[in-house]
Amino acid sequence: MIDDRAQRRTTIVASQLPIENWHGLIADPSIADASGWNGNS
Repeated sequence: MIDDRAQRRTTIVASQLPIENWHGLIADPSIADASGWNGNS
């Protein structure tokens, strides 16, 4: 689904996986970093 929408539509992905765990579970670092979250509130 994500590949089909790339460069065509905005897509929001929601997850209950804490952001700090993304790098351990998502193999591609670019995707794991894509949240833009920097750890600061």
